[in-house]
Amino acid sequence: MPTSRIARRTQAERSAAMKQRLIEATLGALVDVGYAELTFAHVVQRAGVSRGAPLYHFASKAALVEAAAEALIHKLLDRVIRIWKIAETSADPIGVFCVTLWRELYNARQGAMLAELSHASRHSAELTVIVSRLWTEAYQVLTEMPASETRAGGSEAAALMIPVGRMMMMSTWFMRGMAEDVHLGASEGLFEAYLDSWVAMLRAQAAR
Repeated sequence: MPTSRIARRTQAERSAAMKQRLIEATLGALVDVGYAELTFAHVVQRAGVSRGAPLYHFASKAALVEAAAEALIHKLLDRVIRIWKIAETSADPIGVFCVTLWRELYNARQGAMLAELSHASRHSAELTVIVSRLWTEAYQVLTEMPASETRAGGSEAAALMIPVGRMMMMSTWFMRGMAEDVHLGASEGLFEAYLDSWVAMLRAQAAR
């Protein structure tokens, strides 16, 4: 293989790695300083790169945030689906799915990143268009998932057809709402109690 082709591929890989580094730094900065205060300087500092790096790869702050939002939402979507794939093989798929989704995603740093994007979009028409498009794509994927014939809870439960997409979409909305109040200092037990109630309602819905 010609050396020039190898060099181009290596440069492309370096460029992709730099973009990913900038995206991760942007998501971290969104949590720490918020969208309104976010600047290229914050991103540069967190990423440990030169001041010209962001503008070399992204034409504007909006372009950088769009790339970061797209990476985050696609990552979250993949994670939601993977959690379900594991949960549906358990004795309590709805319970395992909801508890894992809450603990590992929405009550975690990624959930805070998502909340900041949602808040910021209320005050930025440009960001509203970006986040709306990405969530529409994500929700479409979720709602088109086929129903799953599995148990609604406990080994003694009868097999049921669970509308996976609807359950996922409702759960993401529910947990995004709970995550809004985590910073207010309520005990983890309170959120877990409401999570138990949510799981019970989903089981009842699946049993109809």
